[in-house]
Amino acid sequence: SLTYSGTTYEDILAAAYMVKQGGSLEAVSLLGQRRLTAEQKLLVEKLLGSIQYWKVAGRQCMFVSAQIDEHLDDLSSVADQIMEVENPEVLFCVINMAKRSYIVARSLPASLDVFAVLRELGGAGHSTSAFACVKLHALDKLIEEIKSIAESRAPRVVTAQDMMSSPVEGLNLEEHLTVAQAAEKLQKMSHSAVCACRNQRFVGMLSRADIDKALGHGLQREPVETYINQDCATVEPTTTMAEVRRILTENALGCAPVLDKGQLVGIVSKSDILRALNSFANDNFTGGTNNLVPVEFVRLKAETLTLLKRCGEIGAEVGLKIFAVGGFVRDMLLHIANNDIDLVAEGDGIAFAKVLAQQLHGICKVHETFATAQVCLPDGLKLDVVTARTETYTRPAALPDVQGSTLKQDLFRRDFSINAMALQLDPDNFGQLIDFFGARSDLEKGVVRILHNLSFVDDPTRIFRAIKFEQRYGFHMDRNTVHLLRSAVNMGLVKMVSPERLGNELWQILQEPSPRNSLIRMDELQVLQTLDSRLELSETARAHLENGEILVREYRDLLLQEEASLPLLYLNILLLDSLPPEDIAKFIKTYALFPGSAHKLLILTKDKIEQLLATLGSPEIGNAAIFKSLCKYSLEGVICLAAHSDDSLVKKRIADYVRFLRFVEPPLKGADLIDMGYKPGPQFAQILKWTLQERLEGRLNSAAEARQAVANTFPIS
Repeated sequence: SLTYSGTTYEDILAAAYMVKQGGSLEAVSLLGQRRLTAEQKLLVEKLLGSIQYWKVAGRQCMFVSAQIDEHLDDLSSVADQIMEVENPEVLFCVINMAKRSYIVARSLPASLDVFAVLRELGGAGHSTSAFACVKLHALDKLIEEIKSIAESRAPRVVTAQDMMSSPVEGLNLEEHLTVAQAAEKLQKMSHSAVCACRNQRFVGMLSRADIDKALGHGLQREPVETYINQDCATVEPTTTMAEVRRILTENALGCAPVLDKGQLVGIVSKSDILRALNSFANDNFTGGTNNLVPVEFVRLKAETLTLLKRCGEIGAEVGLKIFAVGGFVRDMLLHIANNDIDLVAEGDGIAFAKVLAQQLHGICKVHETFATAQVCLPDGLKLDVVTARTETYTRPAALPDVQGSTLKQDLFRRDFSINAMALQLDPDNFGQLIDFFGARSDLEKGVVRILHNLSFVDDPTRIFRAIKFEQRYGFHMDRNTVHLLRSAVNMGLVKMVSPERLGNELWQILQEPSPRNSLIRMDELQVLQTLDSRLELSETARAHLENGEILVREYRDLLLQEEASLPLLYLNILLLDSLPPEDIAKFIKTYALFPGSAHKLLILTKDKIEQLLATLGSPEIGNAAIFKSLCKYSLEGVICLAAHSDDSLVKKRIADYVRFLRFVEPPLKGADLIDMGYKPGPQFAQILKWTLQERLEGRLNSAAEARQAVANTFPIS
């Protein structure tokens, strides 16, 4: 059956093939129905008459037992029938027949691992279905032994407190909100239902569906409290996962508030259950969204771990939960060093940042508008601190309105799932990973995925970042993300973003170690054309970019030593193949790119490149002519020129210039000419230029030779 946990990818492919070949699912259904024999039915009735419940390891377990004289086969069908009728969380069927005792066990996913229990009795199976056969025991003694093993082998039961999201963002009925005001709040919260409280006590739930109906009836000005469901299902922090599942199955809202003595402490949803089940299946579940401490965290540098631990301790001292989030967590799991640490505080992040700066002897810079702060430490490290927040957009591509919120909402506002993980830093849970959105799975699969379908509408600059992350890590966007990206481009949303922001995103891509693939991907997705309709990457342009990356690797030491601008180099290659010089200047100005270095870009035109390549390819050209041709261009410009050529002779001459010729100096200086009797004047420049040319051609190898040659060539009158 494809419903069993042991089903593989190959099983599903085989089933699909059989259906394609004409296989009948109706016949499979009929054949798959196991009908109980008369003897099995009698055994089921006998077992159902013996039901006893015990709490074992925090789980509600059903024990049924029977003594029968005849030997029966297929006890599994008997156990399955009882599971179907009674639907217990855990079932142990204990049956004595002939001279043996048989135990058949079943459990719901993420509940008690029944195989771990029956394995102690020599049994076999898996976590939700197991079987054992032992020598004959008294039924009551065997049941006690099973309970004892279960207590010692079972992990801690998963409860609502482990799975819930907390704190909860809700409606305060003391504000006397109208239906219209509540609708606006729900829209900003992006929830299908929201909790309502008065004097910090839970009152009930308000669903978006009810709000929409009220608005449809013209009840905008009515008190919203009228439409709050005060009879909704709730759970306690200690409610088990199995019980929460049952409640949510019967609950139309799909979520349940978690109340502790009437106080709202959290909320648990079906997605929380699914996440917990998935984590349980991967053997890394320790409660709700909190996975085991990743081994990658333990392997961080000692000084980084010490700093993070101190941040969590300081947060606890001021009553706040602190989390490391975003790119730091992503790169940690990818084994990539990242010293940019972003911290989120559930509460007043600015107040925390000020205390953090004081205790770590740093400087705190506050940005009140966005509820953010930066702590600059004495060793130069910078910690960015934000208050957990939500962002709402009044129109596509607008800058967001920011409001305080929960960690879950803060992570949900982020661009992609791989950037929406957090590490707990509080002392009790230090290093535990929080993953609400399946981000770690996306990392393992190499997927870039947006978190909701309006992500690119809210912020079209995410289009650029999707491409950047995809190419940086060798990942791929999932089909839905690509579809929505193309839709956003076709809708013209990119053009609604300010040119300065677009220029910054382009600059970020050009800063990548290998921007060529990102630029090609931008071309494929028509993103380049949103910056200028004429921008395109022909096969020739792509070859030039590839040459550029090869040359950057070849000259990396020189480029770093001279602090050359690699983004400038790649932009030069991109624009020269698509735009005329005057429009390149306009492009640079529009997108506020390289204001201090634009002259380096504009001095080299496509016509000039063709002329220079022709000169450098001439057989009779010497070192002096090579130097003269290239000396007016920056290192970035010279490498850009080389990227436009596949001629080995031209490349060798440019390499000679980059590595040797441009460092050659005249053998004499002005002071030497004065010593020789020459008077300062325009002739000095002529003489020094001549000596440099002669030295480049290898005809002047010492100062003495230069003095003699100058005296002969430029006699003093």
